[in-house]
Amino acid sequence: MPERWDGKACEIMKEAAIFAGLVRSARAGDVGWRDRLKLAPQLEAIAVHCASADTPKLGPPEVFFILDAGYDQLSVAAYRVGQVGPN
Repeated sequence: MPERWDGKACEIMKEAAIFAGLVRSARAGDVGWRDRLKLAPQLEAIAVHCASADTPKLGPPEVFFILDAGYDQLSVAAYRVGQVGPN
C-alpha cells in the first residue's frame, strides 16, 4: 500500500481483496481468516521481495536502500540486514 494511505483507504483495499476472493477461509469454522490479510507499506513490501528474489544476496550487517520515485513524491527507506535464515 502507498505510504500516504490512511486507515480508511487500507480498509477499502482489504475489503476489495476479500470480495475478489484473494483471501478465503482455510477450513470450516475458521472465524479469523479475514484478519490474516495484512497490507504492508509499499517500501517494506519491496524490501521483502528483494530479500526473497534472485538478487545479489546481502548478509549481516549490510545496509541497503529502497528508493521509490513516483508522481510527486520520493520515498526513501534504509534497512539493515539482521539475520539470514532461521533462528
